[in-house]
Amino acid sequence: MNQIGTVRRRFTAYSHPIAVSSNSTVTGFQFNGTTKQIRFTVGGALGTSGSCNITFPKQMLGEPYTVLLDHTPITPTVTSNATHMSFYLTYTHSLHLVEIVGTTAIPEFATIISTMLLLTLLTVTLLFTKKMKFNQHFL
Repeated sequence: MNQIGTVRRRFTAYSHPIAVSSNSTVTGFQFNGTTKQIRFTVGGALGTSGSCNITFPKQMLGEPYTVLLDHTPITPTVTSNATHMSFYLTYTHSLHLVEIVGTTAIPEFATIISTMLLLTLLTVTLLFTKKMKFNQHFL
């Protein structure tokens, strides 16, 4: 798991790019809109210094945020601009779980599609029922 230099990776969650720069190996990246969190694992050569910077759009995950390292709250260096948040954290290498928990999250794409499909189906059913009643009235 030794990493030399900085690894830069881009992940995409619901078409929102998320940039991760780290001198660690980054694995298991996930965004969960239901639990309103980003989570991933970082690891490297035991006892060496590790660091990670993650940047994501504010609209994807809303503040205030809680950042956890192995389920323990930490205070990373936070920077932001009008559209994005960045968290920089340091740790001693082993295998660590990083979680960033927000208070709001973008709705899941599948939920939006399901809702639109249901509304369309209900509208078609309603129109079909009204047409059938209208046709029966004139028979």
